[in-house]
Amino acid sequence: MADHLDVLGAPERVRRQPLDRTRVQIFVTGVTALSVLLSGVAYAGYSALAPQGHSPEQVLPLGTAAFAKVDLDPSASQKIAVYRLSKRFPKTHVKSDHSVKDDLLADVFKAAGQEVDYRRDIKPWIGDRAAIGVVPGAAGDSPHPLVAVEFKDKNAATKGVQHLRDVNSANDLFYAFSDVDDYVLLSDTQEAVDAAAHATRHLADDGSYRSAIATLRGDQIVTAWADLGKVFSLLPKDALKNNPFFPMDNLKVGGQYVLGAHAENDAIEIDLHQLGATTGISQLDHLALGTGKGSDLVQGFPSDSVAAVSVTGLGEALASGYTSIRPMIADLGGGDVLSSIAHAGIHLPADIRTVFGTEVAGYVAGTKDDPIAVLHVKNDHPAAAKAVLQKVVGLVDQWSGQPTAPGSLDSVFKTVPDGFVVGVPEEALTAKATKQLGSSNVFRNAVPDAHGAPVVVFVDLAALQSRYDLGAGADLAKLQAFGATTRSDGKNSVTRLRLTFR
Repeated sequence: MADHLDVLGAPERVRRQPLDRTRVQIFVTGVTALSVLLSGVAYAGYSALAPQGHSPEQVLPLGTAAFAKVDLDPSASQKIAVYRLSKRFPKTHVKSDHSVKDDLLADVFKAAGQEVDYRRDIKPWIGDRAAIGVVPGAAGDSPHPLVAVEFKDKNAATKGVQHLRDVNSANDLFYAFSDVDDYVLLSDTQEAVDAAAHATRHLADDGSYRSAIATLRGDQIVTAWADLGKVFSLLPKDALKNNPFFPMDNLKVGGQYVLGAHAENDAIEIDLHQLGATTGISQLDHLALGTGKGSDLVQGFPSDSVAAVSVTGLGEALASGYTSIRPMIADLGGGDVLSSIAHAGIHLPADIRTVFGTEVAGYVAGTKDDPIAVLHVKNDHPAAAKAVLQKVVGLVDQWSGQPTAPGSLDSVFKTVPDGFVVGVPEEALTAKATKQLGSSNVFRNAVPDAHGAPVVVFVDLAALQSRYDLGAGADLAKLQAFGATTRSDGKNSVTRLRLTFR
């Protein structure tokens, strides 16, 4: 432990011609850019052999409100995975699995500007761990960004960070060596780095942080965390304006978010955990999707679907949302609309639950010239749902002045054993899928945990681009699919996101 604060360079401001980026922005870009791989795609890997020394959370001070860290030197197996992934994107210039860190960071700093050369100014001293956090300012001051970077050579670090300081811009960069060995801290004021460098308690001492991080399973190289209550307390109070839904004074924000990311040979996966997030506003906190268990409707859709989604509890969430905003609709002059809806025999919010049932799923297939779109609703009372939809059609006819043909709803509505389906063309309502989406390798790789998930999202990006003629650049053409699932127990939720590559 250092006996005194070691400040690199004098804290006086030195002005030169401004650059396109501030010094803080340049360095933060370098620190966090390994969470971005291949022109904006998240870069992740993990060191199964954990680096020696302190972790960034043992350096950032207790009271840090939000935090993201990255291990800059993945294990051999993960370097190979990232290397194979990077070879799909030649612009990354990754030469081998042994040079992933240096090649990617060199590209990052090159993009930030010619004034900082990674191999000359950064590589000689940078270690294997780095992080950025948000810490409160002194009373009445704005919060500060705080970057913690592990170094392996103090003399080289001194020269490298001094060069960053000399590369002037609109804002100044301040830095100090932490009392915790092998880390240099950077921020926008000298007071902020001084206080952090001498902190005696750190983020790692926060029990709620440790509990949140422990919810992540498996190996992660990119990790992010936020205490929502602390983040909310840092917002300028004059920026919190009342709105028609609720007064801002009623907000009592709490809970945490934690995120972890890792790489595979042909995919990037992000796990996002919401832990007890609350706002103190009942109409917001009760709007929960993804509770219970899904019934695998998506897996039964045709295997050539370019997009598919399923959600449980949508009817209840929409009904609760309507109850919350109905007074606002009336206050804003929407009384006539509400009266027209009631006069048409539509009873809200009850009919919302009637129509949307317990689970809603849909898919899009076909081509841009011959599209197919079908919605499947699990519903115990399909006849009642059709009656409500018929009233909605009549109300739309009344408002538009252009009545639809009699029986038009019959051509897009069909009762099925567990509810009803609506969609176009009519043949799609009765067609039997010879091959189902659940048997597709593309789907299973993008959404490997779809079974029983109450929220499932799938997009075959390659098929969508080709069949709907969306066009794509060379890098986007490498994308295969996107998948997501969410599971919630009403208090906590886990969302899994995957991006797969061809």
